[in-house]
Amino acid sequence: MDRIYNGASTVLIWLGKPSANLQLGLEIADRVGELAMREGKRIISNQRYDVSLSLGDMKRNYGLEPFALDEADGLVTLFESYWFSRVWVIQEVALAKEVSVFYGDGILSYDKIGATATFLHLTSLSIAVTTLVSIARGDNSVNPLDEVHIYQAERIQLLREWCRGGRSNWLDVLPLIDFSAGIED
Repeated sequence: MDRIYNGASTVLIWLGKPSANLQLGLEIADRVGELAMREGKRIISNQRYDVSLSLGDMKRNYGLEPFALDEADGLVTLFESYWFSRVWVIQEVALAKEVSVFYGDGILSYDKIGATATFLHLTSLSIAVTTLVSIARGDNSVNPLDEVHIYQAERIQLLREWCRGGRSNWLDVLPLIDFSAGIED
């Protein structure tokens, strides 16, 4: 499988049945992807996490309008996709030259989704987003560790960058990332 994915010019990902919420989540990732990559790299480079437990901090800290409830719900829907929880997707993303998610009539680079997940985690905005949506849904179904795969999407992206070596967009900060965290002897 590694030869197949390594030799593919593009790998296309399907996250599931299209919905308005999924579409909105992908649009948000597209909109904030470049900023998310820049801010994620800055945080890793400084080795100091930003802690933004309120969406209201977004404008002051990052120049982004705070996510509205529907946008937060779109991001949660995106990262609730079962695709992110599958172990074998690591090779699909990490080894391919280009990885894109297709939805409706559009295609979005996985790198923007992975950068968005990294940004949400490193800024703690993942907690603000999932808390807002959990309260709005009123059912405690939004569990950022089990049901919302933001951290898995981040890990997949960082592993992708490591596998890209000299072609990585994150080359300058890769030595600062502990890829062994969570691995037991």
